[in-house]
Amino acid sequence: MGTESRDLVKAKEKKAEMAFKALFLLFCASGITKTSTSSSNILNQRIKATTMRTFNILVLLSLLIVNISTFVAKNKDILATTSTYIFLVSLLQRSTLSAHLKYFQNILIRLKYVSKIYKLSSTDSSNKWIYLWASAGILLYVILGICNYFSTYEQQQYLLFNYTISQPQCKILLVMFLDIANILYVLLPFHTFAVYYTLLCHQMYCLVKNLQKRLESQQSFQFIQALETFKVLRKLIQDIDTQLSFSMFLSTLFNACVMHYGVNSLIRPMEICFRSHYAAVWLLFGISYSAFIAMTVTGILVHESSERVLEEFKDLACKTDRLIPSQKRILFNDKNQISFTVWKIIPIPISFLICPLGTVLTYCMLSNGMRAERQPMC
Repeated sequence: MGTESRDLVKAKEKKAEMAFKALFLLFCASGITKTSTSSSNILNQRIKATTMRTFNILVLLSLLIVNISTFVAKNKDILATTSTYIFLVSLLQRSTLSAHLKYFQNILIRLKYVSKIYKLSSTDSSNKWIYLWASAGILLYVILGICNYFSTYEQQQYLLFNYTISQPQCKILLVMFLDIANILYVLLPFHTFAVYYTLLCHQMYCLVKNLQKRLESQQSFQFIQALETFKVLRKLIQDIDTQLSFSMFLSTLFNACVMHYGVNSLIRPMEICFRSHYAAVWLLFGISYSAFIAMTVTGILVHESSERVLEEFKDLACKTDRLIPSQKRILFNDKNQISFTVWKIIPIPISFLICPLGTVLTYCMLSNGMRAERQPMC
């Protein structure tokens, strides 16, 4: 590898580090911080942490009251119910992310160490598309917030158990607060986690792919050393999946709720009063489903590249008789799939891209067919 190539790789890795730092700042902006068990002796840090925690609780409590009010005021219609489900899933995701945030940082250190020790690059030219998608998602959330503001402003009475605020200034401030809080505390954590998951999976894919190139090139190749490298990568993938699989499950559940929201807005348009609300629903659907696709595709790439490397090792193992039993077990007897999973239940297959959409669409058609026609809410 030439000096220019090494400099390019270092520049890409530096850019990836900056991207991860930006993601942790977004987590912080969403009120998601590390759950600390250590007793700090610095009084200012304790006061700051307590103040932030209290503020976050008050914001979430406000959003909970608004969701209950809307759910009751709209007579438990499908869209209000789905919105409440989204909020509850978000609360669970927030607590999960807070509990694992320290691990998210540690795994990046570990991945960087593996990349350096085994001389495997963790980036490629595809990173720029991930950055572009992540930035577009943030921009779309800004547009979503604007659309949501106008639809919420017109339906303010639903937010406070049918109490109408007469003063325009107070009404504007209330709606702005709830709109910003809803974006930052309910929706943005899912997008931030999706970008983190996608970048992490892509880096693992790059490590495995570069190991495969090393196997195929046969330059300075040592079979036993390469097999040990593969064993380390497999252990790293399994450890990452152990910590991230439940959050992936919650992201899938969130995506299903948003799909349900979008499909019902098509089937029952009389329950949506304003075009801005309709636009907000489909903007959220686009952001959510694109994130779901990105997470799934990168998870699939890790699985497929690992399987190809394993096949390469098996072919090469047939040409050598120096393998010890533990090495043979890695190649031939270990039936554990090398893949990311959804809550440690199922691996992420390529069909996972379409299955949730088909399932939600079928459920919406059946449930709406059994419901009596409702009067328009407007």
